[in-house]
Amino acid sequence: MQGEYDELVENRQSANFVQKLAALGYDAQFMPVRGMGHHIGSAVFSSDTVFEWMQQRRRPAAPRKVSFATMSLKYNKAYWVTVDDLRSWGQRAFIEAEALGGNQFAVREVNIAAFTLQPPKELFDSRQPAMVKVGEREFRFDAGTPLKVVIEPAKPSALRKTPQVCGPIKDAHNSRFLFVYGTQGDPVENKAIYNQAETAVQEWRTFTQAVPLLPREKDPLMVRDRDLDDEQRAKCNLILIGTPRTNSVLKEIAPRLPIKFDGDDGFIVGSRKFTGRDIGLNMIYPSPFNPSRYVVVKSGLHYGSRLASNHKFDMLPDFIIFDSAPDREIPDQWDGLPNRSLCAGFFDKYWNLDEELTWVQK
Repeated sequence: MQGEYDELVENRQSANFVQKLAALGYDAQFMPVRGMGHHIGSAVFSSDTVFEWMQQRRRPAAPRKVSFATMSLKYNKAYWVTVDDLRSWGQRAFIEAEALGGNQFAVREVNIAAFTLQPPKELFDSRQPAMVKVGEREFRFDAGTPLKVVIEPAKPSALRKTPQVCGPIKDAHNSRFLFVYGTQGDPVENKAIYNQAETAVQEWRTFTQAVPLLPREKDPLMVRDRDLDDEQRAKCNLILIGTPRTNSVLKEIAPRLPIKFDGDDGFIVGSRKFTGRDIGLNMIYPSPFNPSRYVVVKSGLHYGSRLASNHKFDMLPDFIIFDSAPDREIPDQWDGLPNRSLCAGFFDKYWNLDEELTWVQK
């Protein structure tokens, strides 16, 4: 469904998309919303059309063949196939699993290190032995044994990306989080850091269209570094605002982070150093206080001041160092531009810097 007068995306793009889906045998239909532009959410969900369309369709309960592609363990399951680990992060992973009958399964894969099959009873008798063939390799399982196939064993490591903790930066907002602002600088610095925290909170509330129901003396999304308690450390994703000098929590964990600080206005990524008062760092990493939670570092310049409220959290990877200039590689549109990236990328599956997953502005 798309607005008839969409000013950002041409209708023919959606029409072409639907035609290609139909050519592949999918049940696809293009419905223009008459008289509307790009923003059609209210019109779509206040009508019965989309719900009536869904009510007439059902997923197959036990497909014999499952084909699934993903870029992240965050989204790792389709029907009875679960991707447990990738060989390389930042690259597309693909798996196709087919039930052949007689408790035998054939699997094709690309960039999959481990996976688990949980076929429904229509396709699998758990009381009998099973065999999973991956390429030329055969994995045999006794009756009652989970069909977990490890193609490439993981290295022993204190940290690994998992479906629960794998980034990127915006994932810190998908479970309980707190903005922790530094109070260890001088009064002018502390005021600037507090203002940045308030801006971040307001951006989040605008993005989620959240409305405070009751006035409170303290904002429940913000806490001073010196007031952060043990329960918050253990249970929350912590978004740390400031530098190791101005934020005591960041100072505590800075030695364990893969990107290092060089004073108040410098960041070190491997052998590269980025310095300047007009740059900033955003980075996500497993929390040293609880590896099933995150820390996010927001140091220096505030990111995304030119972006519209619904795009503040788009497309950031695991880390980015940026300056105040707009990214001119993206066409100028009415809803603004992101900050120019100086260095950005993803950590590998062990949360280490990886040169192949790091991009530097030339």
